[in-house]
Amino acid sequence: SPLTSAGPKLALQQPVYDFGQVKSGELIKYSFIFTNTGDELLVVSNVRPACGCTTAGDWTHEVEPGQTGVIPVQFNTANYSGPVYKTVTLTSNDRNQPTTVLSVRGTVWKPIDVQPQFAILAIPPGAETNVTTRVRILNNMEEPLTLSAPESNKPEFSATLATVNIGREYELIISVDPHIQRPGLQGQITLKTSSTSMPQLTITAFAQVPASVPQPRVDAVK
Repeated sequence: SPLTSAGPKLALQQPVYDFGQVKSGELIKYSFIFTNTGDELLVVSNVRPACGCTTAGDWTHEVEPGQTGVIPVQFNTANYSGPVYKTVTLTSNDRNQPTTVLSVRGTVWKPIDVQPQFAILAIPPGAETNVTTRVRILNNMEEPLTLSAPESNKPEFSATLATVNIGREYELIISVDPHIQRPGLQGQITLKTSSTSMPQLTITAFAQVPASVPQPRVDAVK
């Protein structure tokens, strides 16, 4: 009916872009195409990605009735692995639908998966023994993976490697001396690998020391 078509109307050619499977580190680029199917000037006032890894290029801000516009989106897969789903929200003067959501999805493949990439070791107050945490190293390639002995760039951190499944899965056990004086100490654990696509793995370790300074104000409240 003429009533519903009155005013600007944003119609997307394809609201979801599936990039399939890509290698980690690849840049995904896609331009979403939209048409103004209404009878007044369509104004796209804002394009807001849900996270910093997705950037929207300079989109078409104004589209006459019957004309098309583009919203270029790019997503850097560098720190991702596994299924990925990212959204971008458009704001326009389409009275029936002032916000429209675009999405980019797919699977990011890493030859070697390290989980987590950051090892956080929280040292409990009065700890006397080393505090440890575990990091999983998973081989996603067909050929078996061998790893060298882990090396630490800080003497306070040490690491040992355990085999969970030969050539497929390993566990890195990272320890920190509880008597470290520096709060927020950071170190790097590196391992050489047999993979040409990822010849070295680097895991960042953070040690969090409890605040040894008493907070009298908190005690006073008690």
